[in-house]
Amino acid sequence: MEKWEGKVAIVTGGSLGIGAECCKTLVDYGMIVIAVARTKLKMRHIEKSLENSKGRYIPRVCNLFNEKDIINLFSSIEKEFGAIHVLVNMASTGTMGNLMNDLDYLWDATMELNVVAPALCCKLAIENMQKYNVKGHLINIGGTASYYTSIFPSMHFYSLSKFILRAIGDGLRAEFRANNIDIRVTHIGPGHCKTGAMSRSGLTARAMLNVFEEYGTKTYGMSPEVIPDDSNLNMDGDEIYECDVLPALEKSDVVDYIVQALELPLGAEIMDIIMKPTDRRHSIYETDLYVKS
Repeated sequence: MEKWEGKVAIVTGGSLGIGAECCKTLVDYGMIVIAVARTKLKMRHIEKSLENSKGRYIPRVCNLFNEKDIINLFSSIEKEFGAIHVLVNMASTGTMGNLMNDLDYLWDATMELNVVAPALCCKLAIENMQKYNVKGHLINIGGTASYYTSIFPSMHFYSLSKFILRAIGDGLRAEFRANNIDIRVTHIGPGHCKTGAMSRSGLTARAMLNVFEEYGTKTYGMSPEVIPDDSNLNMDGDEIYECDVLPALEKSDVVDYIVQALELPLGAEIMDIIMKPTDRRHSIYETDLYVKS
């Protein structure tokens, strides 16, 4: 990672979960990290905790649903720092209804944050990298939902948006090849991860169990014997990962692979990484609940 010391990285979603963990790690490696989020409060706490680190953590408030805000963000970063070397698209959202019954106007927000915003961030980062002759790196964080359709109906439109996010990387890579542009693109698709997202969404163990019972047995043919009972699924939010039923990655597991992608010599490129928790006993609740599309 020595080649990235003093270089500029932009991380969207840099105040929570994997995004915050990524920022902390890159700062520890000596990078100047521009953390992007909707509000500054959580970022200020992270900034304070990293005051004596090797690199710098610089919070920037940006409404990623607003294209003008994104354009102004990149313009201000160039004015202050010049070249951008790394972009990590982490921010995302989703709706809570299935494809047949969801309110279609809710899809707009998912597409704006999960597709349009990262595509525009990539475009602006590429323009900057070419202007400053930087051999940069674009990293898009999707999920197993970028490759498989989930058993959970509420995740179907989210999965659609993540399929597109992965396709953005494939398209850019083809354009780079056609135009001899030395910028690398990596897509990372982690499975369940302890990010706090389950708690923020208000997910209950009972709701999770209902999905297992309804879709696991009726739709996907899982044996009723493998469905957990209430006594084994008695925690809500992210605590569900601690009740010995649903395995989950640590945030650091994902960030380790972001670092690995960045560490490679310029002649090598990690294109895709699919990650899932290693738990043979309960893996049926992880990738086995996805149907290959």
